[in-house]
Amino acid sequence: MARYTLRAARIDSELDVERLKRLQLEVFPSDLCIDPEGTDHDTLWWLVLDGRRAVAFAALTVTKPLDELTADLIRCGVVEGYRGLGFQRRLISARIKKAWELGLTRINTYTSDRNHVSMSNLVGCGFVVDDSPPEDGFITWTLTQ
Repeated sequence: MARYTLRAARIDSELDVERLKRLQLEVFPSDLCIDPEGTDHDTLWWLVLDGRRAVAFAALTVTKPLDELTADLIRCGVVEGYRGLGFQRRLISARIKKAWELGLTRINTYTSDRNHVSMSNLVGCGFVVDDSPPEDGFITWTLTQ
């Protein structure tokens, strides 16, 4: 990843917010865009840059159920032309590292039951399929510390 930079996005940076919005629209054109400024302070975002061009992104939302501190991996995408370079797995690993640094004990996420690349990356990072049955074509995944 020598020429690429993976870093935390700055929500107080107008440029980073615009990059995150643009990437979501490019990678998920038929889905709603999550406004990074509209998320609460418990949502953290990451970017992968090729020089000054943003080519991948991801987010982690921290939730606090009564029995444990949990995070959800949300919104991970890589633009066409940059897929297959390991960015998704690196973004998963960066978010896992941050969750453990925050003292969280469980991370949840989901994939489409047809997204074999994402499933493989999650398994490679230690995630297992959750006990709940697939719902509406989506599989839930869990990682515990």
